[in-house]
Amino acid sequence: MVSQNADHPAPDGRYFSLLAASQDCVKELDLDGRILFISENGRKALEAGDGDVLCGRSWIDLWPEGGRAQAREAVAKAADGVTASFRAFGPTCRGTPRWWDVVIAPFPTGEGQRLLGIAHDVTAEVQATEALARLNEALHRSDGSELHLRLAESRPAWSAGPLPETAAAGQGDAAPADASLSESVRRV
Repeated sequence: MVSQNADHPAPDGRYFSLLAASQDCVKELDLDGRILFISENGRKALEAGDGDVLCGRSWIDLWPEGGRAQAREAVAKAADGVTASFRAFGPTCRGTPRWWDVVIAPFPTGEGQRLLGIAHDVTAEVQATEALARLNEALHRSDGSELHLRLAESRPAWSAGPLPETAAAGQGDAAPADASLSESVRRV
């Protein structure tokens, strides 16, 4: 089911099927950016309960200050017939931190021009990118000794005995029994 504004007629069954197929937060907005209705999966993504609390409200005002200007600009562009997109932080109705890739597009209907808003949750991607950036920064700050130590500690169990200093530095054979592998490593 789609939460909807009482003044806005319910869409047909095909429309419901399209909305149900997407895990994204799909909303129909008027040209001022007010939410006319929101998909069921959109309600879930936003942790909005039945979603009726959002219908009739300004979608722009739901964004925190950092994303509000982007949302306002996207609505203005889409109202002028141009599809707009942005990425911004916006918590759910319950305050869960989320990052969203958002597209706002013109959406002609039988009742006139509307806007279609699609927000895809990219929180995991943003968190992974931030973690990688922190790891890269830590690696650049280190002198390499921590990395050398971790590589030595994580060598395969099949290699017996202590790691020769030359092998740890990449100058010798870590597994002398496999001459073809050692030769390939030397060529690289």
